[in-house]
Amino acid sequence: MDIQDLIRSDRKLITEDHLNNMIDLCARVSILEKACGLMFRVTSGYRSKDDHERIYSDINKKRLARAKEPLRIPWGSAHLSGQAVDVLDMDLSIQKWVLGSVALLEENKIWCEDFSKTASWVHFQSRPPKSGKRFFVP
Repeated sequence: MDIQDLIRSDRKLITEDHLNNMIDLCARVSILEKACGLMFRVTSGYRSKDDHERIYSDINKKRLARAKEPLRIPWGSAHLSGQAVDVLDMDLSIQKWVLGSVALLEENKIWCEDFSKTASWVHFQSRPPKSGKRFFVP
C-alpha cells in the first residue's frame, strides 16, 4: 500500500497532521498486507469533509430508495483525519485472515469495524475507537 492510495481529495486541503497520520497508517497497514499475502485495493482513504458528506449523501439516497432510514453522517470518522482506510474484500478472504491475525493487529495498533457492518470491505484504522474494542461498531 502506498500513501497515494489514501489520497483522493484535493491535496491543498490536507494538513500536515493529516499527512503524518496517513504516513503512519500506511506503514501499519502495509505490514498487515505483506503478512496477509494479498494485495489490498483501497476503496476509501483520507476524506475531506466535502467528500465525506457526498459519500453519505449518496448512501442515503440509495437507502431511501429502499425505504430505509437514512444514516447520520459520522463526523468523528477516522477517515477525516487520515487515520482510516477501507480495502475491498468481495470474497471475504481478508476478513478471514484478519480474524486469525488479531495478535498482529494488536501489535501494530490497528482496529477494524465489526465485519457485520462491512459487507464487502475491511475498515482498518490507526486511532482507537471510543469503545477501545479491536473490532468495533461505528
